[in-house]
Amino acid sequence: MPFLRPVTGALAAALTMGVVLASGPSAAAAHDTWLVPARATSPAGVDATFDLTSGPSFPTNATAIAAARVRTARVRTGGRTEPLPTPAAGARALRFRVPLRHAGVATVWVSLAPRVLTLDSAGVVDYLRRIGAPDSVRVAYLRQLPVNGVRHWRERSARHATTHVLVSSPLRPRPSGDASWAQPTGMPLELVPLRDPTTLRPGDTLVVRLLQQGHAVPAAMVGAVGPDGRALPPRRTDADGRVAIPLARAGRWLLRATQLRHPITAQSEWESDFATLTIAVR
Repeated sequence: MPFLRPVTGALAAALTMGVVLASGPSAAAAHDTWLVPARATSPAGVDATFDLTSGPSFPTNATAIAAARVRTARVRTGGRTEPLPTPAAGARALRFRVPLRHAGVATVWVSLAPRVLTLDSAGVVDYLRRIGAPDSVRVAYLRQLPVNGVRHWRERSARHATTHVLVSSPLRPRPSGDASWAQPTGMPLELVPLRDPTTLRPGDTLVVRLLQQGHAVPAAMVGAVGPDGRALPPRRTDADGRVAIPLARAGRWLLRATQLRHPITAQSEWESDFATLTIAVR
């Protein structure tokens, strides 16, 4: 969906008046969903633990995902792709215990079935701002508003999360030759790193590529949240869907992107995919 020039005039005033502090449904809709390993490095032959959670304040686990919403859950190491075991529900996260048998860089991903979100008109503009929606979406919504300004926003939203773990062995502490981390997972929306994500150090810059159904997404906003919970200003992908993210500090980082579009069915007014990628800077 293309980005437009800044909105001006009466419509800009309407947008300004529509911005409210995130609370209630709008805040919940804008929550991130992410997948994190208990450790960034795991020895081969040992089960590794991964938490899938949703919340407003990365890196703090907040809300467990219902196991019934998991549509796809896979792990890939060195070209071998296997399903994840059935997860266990926890108070703040859905927990996967994954056997990592082969040395290399493990790519782990989970895709959730979509669910319909309903927001009241008071929080819609703030929600759109939080997810980096283009002005064209806000304009389309405001033009649909009735005279009294009351109109609910309905959105069919799916979440997709990816992470990586270095799997070592006594003979291969840093396995080489496994570049399967650079291969897309096939999820509807995903952020794919363009360098080994297990080799990052403070001060490095990670280039990622945003893919939708395997195709590059240009002119899309990609955000990042650092280990201290502070968000970097979002950056726009280039014509090939690439964007460079500076990683100043050690710790866990969250990269995120959203694609919002008009629906292809009559079940909801809008459709969206949320993609996250968690990485460890050591």
